[in-house]
Amino acid sequence: MLKRSRKTIKLDSIFDFYGSPGYLLRRSGQFVTSTFDNVTSDAGVTAGQMTVLLAISLEPGLQQLELAALLNWDEATMGGMIRRLEKNGYIERRSSTRSSRGRQIYLTEEGHAFYKELHPKILLTQHKLLRNLTPEEASMLLRLLSKLLDITTPHYDAGQREKDRKASGKEMRSSSVG
Repeated sequence: MLKRSRKTIKLDSIFDFYGSPGYLLRRSGQFVTSTFDNVTSDAGVTAGQMTVLLAISLEPGLQQLELAALLNWDEATMGGMIRRLEKNGYIERRSSTRSSRGRQIYLTEEGHAFYKELHPKILLTQHKLLRNLTPEEASMLLRLLSKLLDITTPHYDAGQREKDRKASGKEMRSSSVG
């Protein structure tokens, strides 16, 4: 049982399972993939490939290990994805200006054009994902997911977590005095 202030969240029956964080997050992941696939079905790109293209467009010149770390993917998965995107002509690897053995990854002209073509579909996907939420709810969801994953995004600063804890502890001590 998880306690949150005065409310108690019970997770002790199969029916409660459908409201559990793990189940809802897994179903959310399936919803994201399905929505993306429906919007981009004519483009011939997977959500994973789009994620890599997006990351490379935002931070050109990353090396494979850096890209894998940025996306929190294992090196083998990233290697296969890089090979497929390179084979399709969307990316290229160039000798690194930062290390003698490394190779930096860039979008090709074809990759830039493909990304430009997909950009409206990415925005449509995001709109469809959040369509059942008010703008305030969407903002809160994105902040809470970022906080849950403890990652810095435009919605949450992971470094703020410790400050929040300290402030929360101070408030608790202050409010209990009296």
